Order: sequence, then structure tokens, then C-alpha cells
Amino acid sequence: MALLATAAALVVSGLLRSLLGNASPYFPLYVAVIFSAWCCGLSPSLLATLSGALGFFFLPRGSLALPSRADTFALLSFLIVSACIVVLGEANRRGQFARLHQANVLDAANDAIVELDPSNDTIRYWNHGAEELLRLDEGGSRGQEHKLLAQDGVR
Repeated sequence: MALLATAAALVVSGLLRSLLGNASPYFPLYVAVIFSAWCCGLSPSLLATLSGALGFFFLPRGSLALPSRADTFALLSFLIVSACIVVLGEANRRGQFARLHQANVLDAANDAIVELDPSNDTIRYWNHGAEELLRLDEGGSRGQEHKLLAQDGVR
């Protein structure tokens, strides 16, 4: 999927190059790297970065001359910015996985676990144990004050 996004970005880059010249050749490739980092993971996003850089660098330029300083600087800038995108995308993916894992662990607990929002003392989260023991429900309990937990009959 990452290579397909990169190939599409290279085609768009080629079309833009023919229309606009060499003004901003890497912008479509940034989109491919962002897509790969967000949806595909670390290895595919690195592959998208490297294949995009190589593909764009070796696309026909109209002459066989070596790349100019501006082209070399644009390539290095693309690689540095893409590396930052890949790192941030991977950190986001790992954070989402950790939150999902934590939620699964909390839901599997038999004890009642209730998270309160400290800014306004309302219920923010509870697990299945809290639903059973404290009779909390999705519709009416979220956002309610925590004093609901101390009512008579709820023990």
C-alpha cells in the first residue's frame, strides 16, 4: 500500500513538474509518507520515504546532468522531514496500541475501576466490573458527578 501511494505521488509529482517546473517537487511525496506513517507502520513508511526519494531523484529531468545544489538540498530536506514524519507516526501508533492494551486490561479486571475527571469531579471512565458492582450504564453515568457512587443502594 505504501509503494502504491508512493507511485501515485511520483506520477503526480511528474505532472506537477511539467506544469509548474521544479518549484515544489516533493509535496506529493510528503502525502505518501504521511499516509504510510499513519496507516501502514514503520517499515512501509521508511520504504515510502526511500523509494520516493530514489524514484524522484532518478526520474527523467530532461538532461543527463548531475543534480544541482538546489536539487540535492531539496532531497536532503525531504529525507529529514520524512524521517520526522515517520518518527511521529510510529510514536502515535505505539501510543494508540498502549492505550488500547491498557483499556483491555482494565476491562478484564473483576474489580470496579472508575476514573474521575479531576477538573470537575465527573466520571470519565469505568470498566465492566464497575458496571456490575455499581450499576453504572453508558448512557446516564458518563459525565455525572462522582457523588452518584455514594448514593444509598449503590455499594
